[in-house]
Amino acid sequence: MDKSTIQNHNRYMTAFLEEFGFGDEVKSALQDAFDRVFGDQDAARLFDEIRRRFEQSPDERFFYLIENADKIAATCAISPYTAYLLVLILLSESSKRIYAERKVSLEMWRRNMRDLRYTSDACLLVKGVYGTDSPRWYERFFNATRFTFGKLQFELCALGKPYQKDDLSLSPDDQAIFIHIPRTGERLLPEDVDASAQAAAAFFKERYGTRRTVFACHSWILYPENKNILSAGSNLYSFISRFEIIDVVEDAEHKELWRLFDKEYNGDPDDLPQDSSLRRAYVQRLKENKPLGVALGVWVYRQ
Repeated sequence: MDKSTIQNHNRYMTAFLEEFGFGDEVKSALQDAFDRVFGDQDAARLFDEIRRRFEQSPDERFFYLIENADKIAATCAISPYTAYLLVLILLSESSKRIYAERKVSLEMWRRNMRDLRYTSDACLLVKGVYGTDSPRWYERFFNATRFTFGKLQFELCALGKPYQKDDLSLSPDDQAIFIHIPRTGERLLPEDVDASAQAAAAFFKERYGTRRTVFACHSWILYPENKNILSAGSNLYSFISRFEIIDVVEDAEHKELWRLFDKEYNGDPDDLPQDSSLRRAYVQRLKENKPLGVALGVWVYRQ
């Protein structure tokens, strides 16, 4: 890779980090990672392979990205999580062109790319390094098939379970508009949910021709026991109440706990932060060996 190309990549990364409000510490960590990667011919070649493959097949799963980023991390002695984030930030320039080709606005690209900052903040808390531990999550952000409206993210996916109510009948293969709640650190007020849902319903109707708006959400937040823990006036209680729960699965291995605690569970409940009523309630449930889990909910949207 020639010097001018490396300089262009560096300028792009610097501008991206500034535009999306990354802090000085993460900027420094990513600059160090960049210098290591593009100071090594083999690592730089691996990145170029990732970029070419994405541009040729933007809908391909990111397994190749993960495999090559792992090789980059090993070659350059950096954390794989940092390597994933660095690669994704640089790849976002190619993603911008995909958005243009698919007639998705640059503003939507900006909204979606902001998630890279959220994941960096979460990775520092959970893994102790700047980066991301979920690179595959970005497949649909990068190929313009997941969309951000306000504080929520939306994408069309198969519902996965049957649903029947009144005149609406859905098979597991029928699509619903799935809602994701990014970890922004901000409160999710009911009016925020209303505004996001209204914007998403209009967008999916125009872009995909959806005749009836059916939202779905699969999350630990919808686990039914949470409504017995939360105050009826809380924002999360309001969010949960919008959905009819159609499937519940226990999280016996506690894989989802990090989402609430910003920390991986080591088996000791007392080692988890207890600075909110919900966190304290979950710690108590762990001590009492009570089940935790995730749930799938359906929200038939009517304006």
